[in-house]
Amino acid sequence: MREPRGIRADESTDRPTVENLRDCLVRVLPLLPENPKAELFKSGVIDSLSLIEVVVALEETFSITFKPQDMSVQNFSTLEQILGTVNRIRSRNKV
Repeated sequence: MREPRGIRADESTDRPTVENLRDCLVRVLPLLPENPKAELFKSGVIDSLSLIEVVVALEETFSITFKPQDMSVQNFSTLEQILGTVNRIRSRNKV
């Protein structure tokens, strides 16, 4: 599997970490909270326009493609949720 551009995955699992995700997203979300459980939509960190930038950054960085069913508010509500979504998509692409 191709290593995400400029982001090193956890070598023991070959999966991106919260730190990897933060490195990717801080470029498009400069007010990204440190707490990976912080609500991103409720706090105004992500809105409908910045969500598109988030998706593009994730697709380019982690070499993934979001499908329509991946595009739910729940999948982007916290850093932990985004990380789970990225890892699910990467797993789906391995098959």
